[in-house]
Amino acid sequence: GTFNLKVNRWFALPTPGWRSLGESFTSTAGSSEQLEETVYIAGGNLDIEELYTEDQGVRIDPQKNQTDMFLAAMGYIINNQFLNGDVASDPEAFNGIKLRITNLASRQTVAAAAAGLDVRASTANMNSFFDKLNEAMHKVEGGNPDVLLMNTNSYLGIESALRRLGLYDTTKDMFGREVTVYRGARLYDMGPTHLATTPRRPFL
Repeated sequence: GTFNLKVNRWFALPTPGWRSLGESFTSTAGSSEQLEETVYIAGGNLDIEELYTEDQGVRIDPQKNQTDMFLAAMGYIINNQFLNGDVASDPEAFNGIKLRITNLASRQTVAAAAAGLDVRASTANMNSFFDKLNEAMHKVEGGNPDVLLMNTNSYLGIESALRRLGLYDTTKDMFGREVTVYRGARLYDMGPTHLATTPRRPFL
């Protein structure tokens, strides 16, 4: 096994052309760039005050409660890194999708509005948003992405717009859960992007 994987990505295509009978084609060649993916380690040490385990007044096992909280926090930081990760600010983690797309050719980025677009503000905004979403989906290889990943606010806004425009549709995932879909792509709520916004649960 290995902790690193080197891959090649197309950087510039060769330049085909036309020629007259008896002439030669101009020599050309494409170029690629080498990228490297590596293993990153996430986790932590979970400390539980021993007095909590001796308290007979609690209704939930403190150790299980702390473990559940830790696992929820792990989910949040992994989702956030997957979307927003930047090794420039955190060299021990990995680059997320946002930065990877930014580093691609500019045609891979689609912006609905310079300062964002409130998809629920008006029917005009809804139509503008879905025009841009269709453009973004078209730029995915094959034009048919399997999933659309977004934060909670975006998920609620898009789902609301789908209902208002009569485009709302669902399917079932492998666990039998209902999932909203648009043009065959499943919408996934990646949750809040920072631990400070995680939902608070009562400790009984």
